[in-house]
Amino acid sequence: MSISESEVLLSIVIPTYNSACTIKKVLNSIINLTYPNLKCIELIIIDDNSSDETLRIINEFTNKYQDKLYSIKTIVRKGREGVVSARNLGARLAQGKYILFLDSDVLLKPNILRRLIEVADRDPHTVVSIPYVSESPSILELIGVCRYLGKIRCGTVFGGAVLVRREVVDHNLLFDERLGYPYSALEDFEYGVRLKKHRYKVLVYGKELLVHIKCSRSKSNKNGKILKVIVRKIREYFSRKHRKVMYIIFIRAPLKFKLEYMLYMLFPILVITLMLWSILYSTCLLAIGLLISIFWSCIECKSAPIMVRFMAGPVILLSRVARALSLMIKFLEKLLGLEH
Repeated sequence: MSISESEVLLSIVIPTYNSACTIKKVLNSIINLTYPNLKCIELIIIDDNSSDETLRIINEFTNKYQDKLYSIKTIVRKGREGVVSARNLGARLAQGKYILFLDSDVLLKPNILRRLIEVADRDPHTVVSIPYVSESPSILELIGVCRYLGKIRCGTVFGGAVLVRREVVDHNLLFDERLGYPYSALEDFEYGVRLKKHRYKVLVYGKELLVHIKCSRSKSNKNGKILKVIVRKIREYFSRKHRKVMYIIFIRAPLKFKLEYMLYMLFPILVITLMLWSILYSTCLLAIGLLISIFWSCIECKSAPIMVRFMAGPVILLSRVARALSLMIKFLEKLLGLEH
């Protein structure tokens, strides 16, 4: 039975660049979806002129399965223009009622499409994101998603797997092409903040975690290196590039986000001020902040392992304070004319 363009339910957009070690599994996960009619799904692959076996794998998949989907389109660009640009190009070409942005190293689970569309159908102003972790996730990976485990709740955009309605693209609410790999980070965070400002609800479907697969040569962060990874992340937060991105996000964010980050800016200022007055008072304030963060994470992350529940609050608090401080430095640079 032929399907008309108006009946295409879902467009899956996958950016690729030298993705040979992961793309085959990702494509097979699409074919293994248990949705009643795969003929309602179109697949759009945007490749940045891969030099490995990526295109050969895609062509083999297309030849084998092109009759099972509505269509499989592969666009090969002349150079490396970046994952964000690829997502946006795929979205503009998409015909589906829904568009699923999917990274070339994130595996779909068989029932996930049906469940995502059920959630998205409840409210036309809903974007649904799906968290993902590696096959053997570290504690830090679990901390990043623990608030969502077993829940459907408001949250942030996980750029590697996010479902939007066609109307989002029609309103030109796409990813910012100045952000994202290989240029900078946080393009998904910025996208989520901007969607909220335009009165879209960003839901995170945490009842199932997707799997983020890696090439065998990739080095994963082991639990024994947690402190090292945290220090590296904090150093990244204070880099010039990160400060610039946080400033862009802050300017575009809704009022609630601005107020929240102003509070995170105040926390270290209060600690330092009290330290000048009394070490005891500043230590008490730090202890109260840590205890509240632990209490929060024990409630919010109750489906996570016990170690994650105790560590999540302080780690998330530290991360947000570091981001707020980097933002404050950016404001000072602008005020004092020290930008380059």
